[in-house]
Amino acid sequence: MKTILIFALLALTIGIAFEDVYAQTVPEPEPEPEPEPSDVIPPVVTVPEDFIVAAKDITGAYVVFDGVSATDDIDGDIVPVCTPNSGDFFWFGMNTVICTAIDNAGNKGQASFTVTVADLVPPTVNVPENIVLESTITSDLIVTFDTDVSATDDLDVVDPIVDCTPQSGSEFIIGTTEVICTAIDNAGNKGQASFTVTINNLLTVLNEELLALGDLSPNDLENLGTHVSKFVRTSNILFKLEQQGIKDLQSEFNESQKLGDSAKTRTEFNKDLSEFRKDIRILRQDYQDIFEDYRNEVKQLIKEKKGLTVSDKKNLQEFEKIKLRIQNTEAQSLDKVNSFIDESLNQELKINENKLRKLNQLIAFSEFPLNQFSDSQIAKWKQEQIELFSTVQALKIVMSSSDKDQKSDAQSLIKEIKNQIKEEKKKEEKQKENKSKNNSDKGKSGDNSKKSSNKGKKK
Repeated sequence: MKTILIFALLALTIGIAFEDVYAQTVPEPEPEPEPEPSDVIPPVVTVPEDFIVAAKDITGAYVVFDGVSATDDIDGDIVPVCTPNSGDFFWFGMNTVICTAIDNAGNKGQASFTVTVADLVPPTVNVPENIVLESTITSDLIVTFDTDVSATDDLDVVDPIVDCTPQSGSEFIIGTTEVICTAIDNAGNKGQASFTVTINNLLTVLNEELLALGDLSPNDLENLGTHVSKFVRTSNILFKLEQQGIKDLQSEFNESQKLGDSAKTRTEFNKDLSEFRKDIRILRQDYQDIFEDYRNEVKQLIKEKKGLTVSDKKNLQEFEKIKLRIQNTEAQSLDKVNSFIDESLNQELKINENKLRKLNQLIAFSEFPLNQFSDSQIAKWKQEQIELFSTVQALKIVMSSSDKDQKSDAQSLIKEIKNQIKEEKKKEEKQKENKSKNNSDKGKSGDNSKKSSNKGKKK
């Protein structure tokens, strides 16, 4: 037993000693390195600000954009992919573009912006060329131009409405007025265009021309050619003034006919026309006086000159032609006025002849015997027949007359004839009333005698 115990202690001592020796001879193992951290940060994507582009048509437009990029903290610059991409077709309205970038670790970065395709183009407004009108009326003049104004839009199905200031049909003052026309499409885009309306009062222009002619002096025959052109220009204005004046008077008369009871009568129109012709004759005489004064100065210069150059002779020939031009213009003007009066009278004649023909047919070819109508109705028709016949005859007499002033007073003559007929008609009606009254008195006296006779018989 002792032996076993001693052996066990010996073994334990040897084992401890061996462990110490081994620990001193075998090196300790090195520690394992720590693992590197993984890439978890996505790339940063940069995109442009939201923007708007003009549509090419009602469906949309092809859009090109730039300013898209991406960077990664580890991989550096990365090329992003956008949907839809630059150069693609973008539909009309708002489109969202999403741009994506993925790094080598699979991290995804995104950013977005909007591209709005809209109607940005204003309508095209079409206006007429600058309008220049000539008038003899000193008051404002009504000008219409609505048929010459329009607007078109590249996207709207229906053309926009054009609004002009001043509007067509407005009264324009003498001088130059700017007209601004505006059209707005469905997207609110505003298009504008403008033109001018210039109204020249021919009477004012002519007076200014006459004053300028009065200041001319042929100090040297070399400036005669320039002065000749000014005299010709003034002569044209004078002729144009007369023609436009007749036209304006006729337009004014036609417009007044729409006023009913307050309409201007033909007699008043003829009076206005006569007064206008007198004014024209005065202006023409002023022009001729200025011309003759200038002509006399030219003659005096010719006397003082020792000889005339070829240019002088040519200028004098042109100057002498003005005299013939004045006379010819006056003749044309009178022919125009007389033609206008003839046309007016002829129209009046046709109207009255047509009324008379219809009335004659009614009386002569009525479907019903005249005894079907009352005596007063038949008398009224016959009286109207006489009036129309007298009017027609008066018009024919005046139109066949060679006296132009008598033609211009035609309506006054017709009015006098009608007044005479009315007076005769009143006399006839008065005579009828007296006759009817006498018959009524006789009837009453007859009744009284009958009553007396009956009373006698009863007695």
